[in-house]
Amino acid sequence: EQTQSIFASVEVGWKSMLYLTLTGRNDWASQLANSSTSSFFYPSVGLSGVISEMVQLPAFIDYMKVRGSFSSVGMPYPRNLTSPTYEYDETNQGWKPKTHYPIGDLKPERTNSFEVGMNMRFLKNFELDVTYYNAKTMNQTFNPELPVGEYARIYIQTGAVRNQGLELALNYNNTWKDFTWNTGVTYSMNKNKILTLADNAINPITHDKFSISSLNMGGLGSTRFILKEGGSMGDIYSLMDLKRDANGAVYILSLIHISEPTRQ
Repeated sequence: EQTQSIFASVEVGWKSMLYLTLTGRNDWASQLANSSTSSFFYPSVGLSGVISEMVQLPAFIDYMKVRGSFSSVGMPYPRNLTSPTYEYDETNQGWKPKTHYPIGDLKPERTNSFEVGMNMRFLKNFELDVTYYNAKTMNQTFNPELPVGEYARIYIQTGAVRNQGLELALNYNNTWKDFTWNTGVTYSMNKNKILTLADNAINPITHDKFSISSLNMGGLGSTRFILKEGGSMGDIYSLMDLKRDANGAVYILSLIHISEPTRQ
């Protein structure tokens, strides 16, 4: 398994107040063997402006910069998915039937994201950093264990997951002669949502379309990791239910503790 890549970046600045950064990378991954895509390219672009150099800000603001960026990142799927694979049976001294249907039109997983933020220094000793990001991952590879013809299962590539969040950081720095004080507080929030799983996926043998709204990824004991449209990555479901009464309400067992009278 190997990956060969070419990467390039260019950064342009104008009058110490406006900066543009462009990057590009192309990967040739061995996991893509026998597929319709031999390589994948993913770029990024970022633009930042130093507002404090452009306009006159209030006296209490020492520095202000705003920034925005967009990036697209690719990642290959697991190897051997586009080629028939066989498992050797040591007991019967022979090869087992093919395990999965080879699909040659899989695409690399793709994550498109954008980010906006601001950096500001004010009142001489305070610094504020605010960032909002939004990322969408597509072309994820799933194994719903659907039998197809003579094969035990088929891999499908679909689905979309969105991650968005907010990050805040407020820091204070000050120095009195030989004594320096640094302190800060941070806040972060991230929400992910499964937008789609298998939406109009195509059976490669029958060419029929099918959709899957939930997918059981296994688990431990009576719990399961289930991917469900509208849910989140990592949601855990229990296969057990609480005891209920005849009306369907949760049965509650009350324990009454009776103390013995104190003997004099």
